[in-house]
Amino acid sequence: MLAYASPLAAMKTVITTKSVEFMPFLLTFSTLLNGGFWTLYALLAKDFLVGVPNGIGFLLGIAQLILYGIYHRYRPLKKVTDNLEDGLQNDPLIPASDSVS
Repeated sequence: MLAYASPLAAMKTVITTKSVEFMPFLLTFSTLLNGGFWTLYALLAKDFLVGVPNGIGFLLGIAQLILYGIYHRYRPLKKVTDNLEDGLQNDPLIPASDSVS
């Protein structure tokens, strides 16, 4: 159940940034397929314990794909960096002192 609920944070990020760069398509699609196949199995086997969590996962996978379809053409408003492109990767962690003992 937690594996299906963990992308909810990514869904919130997609809605706030209007970009799907933080929600990979293959992960979303595989979540949908996994939930769908297990739900189908649970319906055929009449297994309630397998069907409920995987049915919820299937619905969450559908919601993620709908979000992906809505926001896949939007570009991020602001480029998020980790300051590696700003030249900070060459700065020393401990500044060198002028005097040598």
